[in-house]
Amino acid sequence: MVKPIVDGTVSTKNCIFQTQNFLQMRHLILTLILLQAIADVAVGQQRQGNFPLENRTLYLTIKGGIQRGYSGPQINNIKPSIISDDFDENTYKTTEMKNVGGVVGLSFYYGFITWLSIEVDFLLANNKAGYKYNDIKDLQYELTLDYRYANIVLGPKIYPFGFGDRIGGEWPNGIFVRPGIYGSLNAFNPGQKNLTYSHVPESLYGPSGYIEEELRKLVKGQDNWGWMAAIGFEWMPIKSNRNRDSSFGLIFEASYFHGFEDVVKIKPQAYGFRSDISNYIRPLQFTVGLAIALSQKSS
Repeated sequence: MVKPIVDGTVSTKNCIFQTQNFLQMRHLILTLILLQAIADVAVGQQRQGNFPLENRTLYLTIKGGIQRGYSGPQINNIKPSIISDDFDENTYKTTEMKNVGGVVGLSFYYGFITWLSIEVDFLLANNKAGYKYNDIKDLQYELTLDYRYANIVLGPKIYPFGFGDRIGGEWPNGIFVRPGIYGSLNAFNPGQKNLTYSHVPESLYGPSGYIEEELRKLVKGQDNWGWMAAIGFEWMPIKSNRNRDSSFGLIFEASYFHGFEDVVKIKPQAYGFRSDISNYIRPLQFTVGLAIALSQKSS
């Protein structure tokens, strides 16, 4: 009954690769433009703000944003993993979907010295993949993965312009780079129900529900871990009195996550699904955070 899923082959034209690369460059350029705009605003606020956050103060940051797959879907190879390469590529078409997911969570931040702080994030990230399929036999189906990951991210934040007077109010002091490591738990996925499948016409290919249950038995979401790298900007929009801390700060961050684990395990079966193709999560992420001071600046 699952055979309609494997009636096809994977073929990606050069023009599609070029289009994807263009889209990725477009998103990267837009991110850089946004960061530059933030810096421009910061320059205009020099007399009203501090750059970056106060050191020797513990902050709680509430952050949210989006993730997008670096070269397509966030989970990068689900289509070639499912569709067999035994059939003529001219007999069917596919359309990628589910490229963007949300991220939200909390982090704790502490600045040690003028050029170094540390941050630990506790984030919920929605990592997705999927495609639509239709062929000359009138089969149309959609397959989606909609995994929710609980992430812990740990790493230092280094301020390359912060070796001087951190509280002097110069906007470059708010620029940081952040290397780190992370672990991801594939949570909120009982019975692999974050995989969905449906097709038409059911009168010809049988009920979709049966195939969906078969797929959930054979395609299993896995945990993940890897490294990340980020660049960002932070400042306190309201300049603090030298004798007390500002009440809040803003943090803008663009990052890349490089997962090492194959997050989709395909069990042995006779349908042509390929367990030798790895599915990684390697997205670009952009977040905005509101940092709230939890302690007074230590002397």
